[in-house]
Amino acid sequence: MAALSMNHCGFVVCSAKENTMQFAEDTEGEWRIFVGALEASGGDGYIAALVVRHAKDSEGTRSDAYRDDSLACGYRWATPGEAITYAMGRGRDMARKRTAAARAGVSA
Repeated sequence: MAALSMNHCGFVVCSAKENTMQFAEDTEGEWRIFVGALEASGGDGYIAALVVRHAKDSEGTRSDAYRDDSLACGYRWATPGEAITYAMGRGRDMARKRTAAARAGVSA
């Protein structure tokens, strides 16, 4: 059964099974950031995953602006917290770049 908790960074984390996968989400401006730490095959660490989604597009539907299910070329972090922290940082960076590009009238 999934359990919700708050990690040391203040992210709400959903653990589906102890040490198997953990998820967190946050908002950066008008962007929703979803991250996950998934146990790598062989149990040799955790892979980070990221989805950055615009809250609503012009038609009121949701759309993913960025998705990567193996950040940093599948690097294995020692703990799920490290993978989530890395993914959240990348997600925030991506959201900020897309917001800046939109303000400048450039496609990101």
